[in-house]
Parts: sequence; structure tokens; C-alpha cells
Amino acid sequence: MSVNYKKLAPEIRNKRISGNGFDFLYGTTDIDESLMGNFNRQSKENDLVGKYKTITSGDIWNKSENRMVLHHLLRADKCSSGIKEKFDFYASQRDKCFEFAKKVHGSDEFCDFVQIGIGGSILGAQLLYDAFSPCVKRAKDEYRAFFVSNIDKEYLMETLDSLRFDKTLFIFVSKSGTTYETQLAKTWIEEYVSEKNIKGFDLKKHSVAVTSETSPMAKGDGYFEKFFIDDYVGGRYSISSPCAMLITSIVYGQEACEEFLSGMRDMDALSLKEKADENPAMLAALYSVYENLKQSKNISVCLPYAEGAKLLPLYLQQLVMESNGKNHDHDGKYTKAHTGQFFFGDRGTCAQHSFCQLLHQGNYPFSLEFICFRDKHELFMSAVSQCLALYCGDKDKGFDGDRSSTMLLFEKYSPKSLGQIISFYENKTMFQGFMYGINSFDQPGVELGKKLLKAISAGSDADLKEVADSF
Repeated sequence: MSVNYKKLAPEIRNKRISGNGFDFLYGTTDIDESLMGNFNRQSKENDLVGKYKTITSGDIWNKSENRMVLHHLLRADKCSSGIKEKFDFYASQRDKCFEFAKKVHGSDEFCDFVQIGIGGSILGAQLLYDAFSPCVKRAKDEYRAFFVSNIDKEYLMETLDSLRFDKTLFIFVSKSGTTYETQLAKTWIEEYVSEKNIKGFDLKKHSVAVTSETSPMAKGDGYFEKFFIDDYVGGRYSISSPCAMLITSIVYGQEACEEFLSGMRDMDALSLKEKADENPAMLAALYSVYENLKQSKNISVCLPYAEGAKLLPLYLQQLVMESNGKNHDHDGKYTKAHTGQFFFGDRGTCAQHSFCQLLHQGNYPFSLEFICFRDKHELFMSAVSQCLALYCGDKDKGFDGDRSSTMLLFEKYSPKSLGQIISFYENKTMFQGFMYGINSFDQPGVELGKKLLKAISAGSDADLKEVADSF
């Protein structure tokens, strides 16, 4: 072969940041000493870690909604005195999830679990259910979990038909308690129970709620147990809240959840490092902003090399694009900067046989991150081959090369490494928002869509209804 791969080995070995059981590799990028120096200066000039500390201390950062941003506190083991009340509240709800899970384990009352929600109310739970399966034994072999988010009635009916109904627990998740899709699904379930004439079945005795303390669901009597979240944790940042911890602790147990949360704490702590060359989430953020604004790479691709992580790109898609897809800065002023990137991905080997052809020879610039695990050797070597092919190319055969990528490389696929991955991306997204000067913690576009849907469904605006009916 015409490519001298051996020359690249020192770059791969030296250009990395090591953490607890993982490395962040950037040897197949154009990051050199000069660019790293610029990143370190940008970190200092933009006070990236200072802003991170401001958030975790409980200051109002989400200005458009006048809210603190406290998702880090969900998994923290300590906090500043000013937010001790919130720290205790989150810990109490987490412990309540774990105690409830133990009660479920100690009886034969439930063996099928159906979580109903949408967006952040379900994606994290669904991700962990799939991701833990290869590495964690279920609390009971007969446990099954189902997830309903899309208001596709046929799919819901198919799910309901497959349940062991007398042993089913429904988990309804909605922070507001008024989410249209969640409420509609509950209505359809009630209709199903009535139409099927399921004798002796009381939906209330088979339903729990995850919601805010002030929501209609909290005040209603349709649930035999309630678990609480609050407005200071956005849905896409709620994976370490009861939104995901409840069903995950039921199916897999408290120990796996604690290990996941410890991985998140590890990465949170590393994200407090001041220098970019010691802080993987910060370096990844600074490099992606550089690629986006300086190299016109407004597409970001994520390739996890593990079947259990098949939902990770979808989960991260919401996190990244809902957080940083903004055209107003943090003070509410319009910005023309190309904030955020289009984000997509798939399991690495599956992607290699679908869209990776465009990555190798297409003319679209893109950012790329590999996620790999040394204990999945064949998959890891497959990722390495793609990484080298993209970066080194082979001009004799029409491959230009020079297609940069970074890699998150873990020693072991485990709940801890999964926690580190989620925290890495949460903090990367946060640092990107700081650099773009935007608010990564609101979602006005989503709220506008919700408002219109409620008005159309209620028929409260005649003009809007006429337009909707004209489609």
C-alpha cells in the first residue's frame, strides 16, 4: 500500500486525554500545538469552566425561562450550600425510585413495564434499557419493558395486545402533566381496557407517574405512586432523573444505576479542568465549533461500535440539536452564526455498509466521532480501519483522505462507561453553547409546535383550524 501508516503511530499514542478507564484520542485530526494553544486561550478568554461552575452553583442561566440549570445535581455527591434543598430533593426522588424497584423485585405483582412519554421523557429510559442489556443481568428473567412515544394508535394497540395485562405496570412521564401525546396514549389505554372488558383490572392500581409537583398529574388520583422532577432539569438532560432511573432500576437494579451515575460524576469532574488539553468534553466542543465555523463542517456524525448503543445516536441527536439549534444569543438577540450542527449516526459496522461511502468519497465536509470499547475487539478493529481509511486515504484509488475524526475509547463496555459517554456529550454540548453565545437549555421552537398542536386539537382558533383542515 502507498500510505505510510507507521508514521501516524506516534501521533495516535501522544494525542490523547486519559481519564478513568477511557481515552479521548485526537491523533487523526489537524489539531497541532498551535491550534491547541488557541483552544486553551479561547477557554480562558470565554471563561468556559467559570460558566460551568456558575451553572452548578445554582445561578439563573436559562434566562429565557428564568430558570436554574441543575441536571448535574441529579448525580452529584455534593453541592454548594445555596442549592442544598434541591440536592436533597433530587436525592430523595432517586432513593424513592430505588426503594420502589426493591418492592417490585420482592413481589410477583408486575413483570411487564410500559413507559409512556415523548422526547426526554422516554429517550433516556429507552436508551438505557437497550444499552444495559448486554452487560447487566435483569432483576428477574421474565421482566420486559416497552416504550410508547409516537401517537401511532396501531402500534400502541399491538403493544397492549402483547402484554401480560394483569401483571403490567404503566409509567406515565410528563413534567408538565399536560403533554398531548402522553395524555392521548392514556386515553387510548383506558378505551382499550373498557373495550376488551378486562375484568378486575383497575388502571390506577397499575399506573405510576413521573411529573412535577405542581402538575395536573401530581394533583390527580389516577396513579398509585408518584415520582417528582422539576423545571430546572430539561427533558433532554433528565436521564439521571426518575424519567430514566425508575424503569432502569426496576429492570436492572440499583447497583447498575449507581454505576451509571458514578460514570457521569467522573466525566463531570474531568470537565472542570481549565485547559482544553486536559478536558475531553471541552476539547471536543472547541474542535467541533472550529470545524463548524472555520471549516464549514455543519454535519456531525457519531459512530458507536456496540449493538447495545444502537439508540445512542438518536438520543444524542435530540441533546445536540435541541440544545444548540438556536438563532438567538443568550441575551435574546438575533445571531447569524451557524450555531449547532446537523447530527446523525448509527452503529459503526452498520453505517459502514450504508452511509459511510459518502464519508469516504463525498464532497460534504463533516465532523466525526467514533465511540469504541477495547473489550469488543472485533468491533474496535473495524472502527480503527475506518478511522485510518478516512484520515490516510489512498489517492491511487480515489480516496483523498484528510478526513478528521476523534475517538472515545473505553476499556470496557459497562454502565459506568455509558454514564461517562452521556456526561461527555452533555458537557460538550454545554461548552459549545458557551462558545456560540447561546442558551443551550431552552427550546422555543419545540414550544411553538406544542402550542399550535394544542390549539388545533382544541379547535380554539378558527383560522388555524381552517388552515389545518386544508391540508
